[in-house]
Amino acid sequence: MSKIAIIGAGVSGLMVANLLMEKGYNVQIFEAQNYIGGRVKGGFLSDIPIDLGGQWLHQIANKPNVLTQILKEKKIVLVPDTKDEALVIGGNTCNNETPKIVQDFFEYISTKQFDEDQSLAVTITNFSKDPFLKRYFEAYVNDMATSTSTMSTKKFLEINQSFVPYDYQLKDTTMSHFIKAYFNSSVIDVIRLNTPILEINYTKNIVKLRSFDNELFEFDKCIISVPISQLQQNKIIFSPSLPTCKIEAFNKIGMGKGIKVILFFKEELLLQTYFNGEYAPYYVSVAYNNSKQPAIITLLMGNYAEIYYKNPKETIKNIVKEIGFLSGKDSNSLLMDFIVQDWSREPYIEGTYSFALVGEENAREIAKESIDNVLFFIGEAMNTNNVNGFIHGAIDTAVELAERF
Repeated sequence: MSKIAIIGAGVSGLMVANLLMEKGYNVQIFEAQNYIGGRVKGGFLSDIPIDLGGQWLHQIANKPNVLTQILKEKKIVLVPDTKDEALVIGGNTCNNETPKIVQDFFEYISTKQFDEDQSLAVTITNFSKDPFLKRYFEAYVNDMATSTSTMSTKKFLEINQSFVPYDYQLKDTTMSHFIKAYFNSSVIDVIRLNTPILEINYTKNIVKLRSFDNELFEFDKCIISVPISQLQQNKIIFSPSLPTCKIEAFNKIGMGKGIKVILFFKEELLLQTYFNGEYAPYYVSVAYNNSKQPAIITLLMGNYAEIYYKNPKETIKNIVKEIGFLSGKDSNSLLMDFIVQDWSREPYIEGTYSFALVGEENAREIAKESIDNVLFFIGEAMNTNNVNGFIHGAIDTAVELAERF
């Protein structure tokens, strides 16, 4: 059987290693960090285990996916996110019935012919100059890891027409702990941590790897499972150079900046999810430590991330203040602890997840194409089914590739 190197121990790298080992392949994983899981990363806040990265199981139209099956196989209890959502408008809240101007905009883009792609911001402005509409969609595309100024209108329309997500949390564990435990049981012996790969020299017959510490390794094939940011920034040197079309494809795929904020409070403050806040796109109440510790989570991406970077301390202060306003309680006195995970500054990752830049077109198809049946590319950014950014979207690319071996 072939010797196969896998660069990156995120969920796609771990999954493809697991599947190939089941087929009898000799596999070695090289991970630059000192932990496995990539953007599914664990941590602690007030000694309670938390997810600093990927946390939810997303299903499309409530249809099980490969991650659903894995979780159920291991008898993990899934809790649906069913809290009502309230829309914040000008400091006031109301039941989250989609505002008429938003409904009208969706109807407008669903019937309009776009000969050329353009940013969602341009499309919004062409439809209406109402500032509410722009702000609403800044919050809307936050979970797509981008802002309206960089989001492709064509892809936005395609994504929104293709699925409705259903979200679940893991009841008695964190996603990061589960992923670590699940894959440690099968691939722990073939993982080399703290081993960044600096150079990949490939021919049709052999792949030679050189680590940051100048260690040399030889394999028959190599699977690259690193965030798209690392390929865009040439963090790995390929010899010979990758085809120009592939390099161009990498750079046509967006990679979002972003921060995850988790706040612990002495009591539950928000009985529903709030959307379209001034300082955060949304506030979601969760419970850690077997549902005993009230917490509020938000993700700051797109324009929200840019505001955060201008004044991080002031942004967090304003977030706590806004939570207090929405709850009608003294959030400052009830705040126990908080943590900020800045994925844009996480070494070897440098971003949250990929999004559809204006003009992306078929870039993901080109990006994931193998080279000479020797180099292979997987990960959430290589997903061509509009589930990039999801944990199961990354896993899907691993399953698809393993079936070809």
